[in-house]
Amino acid sequence: MLQGAIDHPPADEEYRFLPGDHYQSSKMEGELLARRYFSEGLPGVVVRPVGIYGPGDTRFLKLFKPIYKRMFVMIGTGNTLYHLTYISDLVDGFLLCGKKDAALGEVFTIAGETYTTIRELVHLIADVLGKPRPAWRVPFYPVYLASVACEKACSLVGVAPPLYPRRVEFFYKDRAFSIGKAKRLLDYSPKVGLRDGLTATADWYKEKGMI
Repeated sequence: MLQGAIDHPPADEEYRFLPGDHYQSSKMEGELLARRYFSEGLPGVVVRPVGIYGPGDTRFLKLFKPIYKRMFVMIGTGNTLYHLTYISDLVDGFLLCGKKDAALGEVFTIAGETYTTIRELVHLIADVLGKPRPAWRVPFYPVYLASVACEKACSLVGVAPPLYPRRVEFFYKDRAFSIGKAKRLLDYSPKVGLRDGLTATADWYKEKGMI
């Protein structure tokens, strides 16, 4: 998200921008440009999807797979907040933005009904996979420092780092959002609960032989 880590969660659409990398900065610049054109009369809507997951997604496989193999290690306390959006709920959000006159010129965060902690998310994934809930944990900062060193060392030899800061920051930066505006102006209402969404995702990974 272009708002980066959320210091006072949950964040609404007016919360400050704090992009954490070039990718997030480019999203911010694109949104600001779009909003400038909206102010000049171009009809449009900005949609900010949050943590997209579901069948077809492989980004969260790196979380499911170690839990499935009983090799997952929590980095940090596990109390960090994270927000997910099931793919069909995101599609509904996009369709509403295209149909509702009240959406024109506005910015909407589209996400699941509520956020959770990383620990609760990991426990839910373990439950739907039928695996024991992981108990191993390591402190955040030593792993983060190792990720910085790993990224720098790998850049010198031109290989992709197996561990890098952005991946480790997943366990540290709160990302929790309000969908109150989308509910109010779009009548947006997420239909897929987190457990059901994770179950469908796990089933798809199994079907495809990924876990």
